Amino acid sequence: MDRDPTHRHPAPDSPDGRFLKDLEEGMIGIKKSARDLAFYPPSHPSLIQSLDRACQGLLGLLTRESPLTITVLRDSLQYGK
Repeated sequence: MDRDPTHRHPAPDSPDGRFLKDLEEGMIGIKKSARDLAFYPPSHPSLIQSLDRACQGLLGLLTRESPLTITVLRDSLQYGK
C-alpha cells in the first residue's frame, strides 16, 4: 500500500499520540479477551479479569472520544472518520 509522504504521525508524547497508543493497547486487550473466551470456562477468574480489563480500557477510550470509529479490515484496523 502506498503511503502519503505528507502524512505525519503524532509524536508519542503528544495528546493525540498518547490516545493512539492507548487505542492500540485497547485493541490488543480486546483480542486477548477473545482468545481467553475460547480458552477458559465462563466462570473462570482469569476470564472474568480479562473481560473486565478489556471493558475498562474501552470505556476509558470512549470517555476521551465518542463516538469512536474503528474500521476492521482483513489485515488491519483503521481509526478515524
